[in-house]
Amino acid sequence: NWKIENNNILMNIKIPVNCTAIVSIPQTNPQFIFENEILINQSKLVKIREVSSFRTLCEIPSGEYNFRAHLNK
Repeated sequence: NWKIENNNILMNIKIPVNCTAIVSIPQTNPQFIFENEILINQSKLVKIREVSSFRTLCEIPSGEYNFRAHLNK
C-alpha cells in the first residue's frame, strides 16, 4: 500500500519468499529515497537498477519494506 503525507510518498511493500521485485519510486534523486529511514544507496538489500527523469527503479528480494521518498514538484 502507499499514501502521500507531508509531500512524501510512503510505500509499504511485501515480497513473497523466493521472489524478487522491481519497485518504481517517483523520485529522480536516490538521495531523497529511504528504506526504513536508511538511504537506499546505503542499503544492503535495495539495488538501484535505473534512474530516469521521472523515477528510480530498485530491485528488492523477499521481505517487507517501508520506502519514503520526497515527491518532486
